[in-house]
Amino acid sequence: MNINAGNASFASGTQAALDPKTEALARELEKCWKDYQAVRQTAEALAHRPGLPPDLIQEVNRAASDILADTVMDVLKEHFFAEAKKPAAPPSGPEPGPARASESAGAKEAAGGGPETPKPKPSRQLSRVEYDKMLAGVCGGLAEYFRIDSSLVRVGFILTALPPFMFVGLIAYVILAILLPLKLTPDEG
Repeated sequence: MNINAGNASFASGTQAALDPKTEALARELEKCWKDYQAVRQTAEALAHRPGLPPDLIQEVNRAASDILADTVMDVLKEHFFAEAKKPAAPPSGPEPGPARASESAGAKEAAGGGPETPKPKPSRQLSRVEYDKMLAGVCGGLAEYFRIDSSLVRVGFILTALPPFMFVGLIAYVILAILLPLKLTPDEG
């Protein structure tokens, strides 16, 4: 499968036009892969130099894999979940001025509530999951990370794995299945 001027060229010779979003995603994922391959080739070239410890080359390869995983996740988040993060509607009614804000804070403290402190968010890590998997657990892990239904993530991967999308979903799934760590139990709380 070759990419020619924004169209997918298949072995049969037919051309399939892609929508701009899918085309942009394919270009960004291809760039991630090329950057990763460049680092791997450099590490391989360095491996043949005498005097360099093999542990250093392994560390470079491991770092390259980590960077690829982070970059692919950033690209996928940007393309698939940017629309979900629309700004919240502003509160209705008059905006509290500085005097009103201090009055409401004083009222809460007088009521025994004390000043409001932001609750720390638990750190989340993207991973594959053992307890909600059909193949490798990637869709279940993505669903848990973004707090959405895993069926929706599975449908998204199936739709993007079809030929009109140049198998982007299948490629992304395989990369994530290789790079993401496996989590055996759900987080408590």
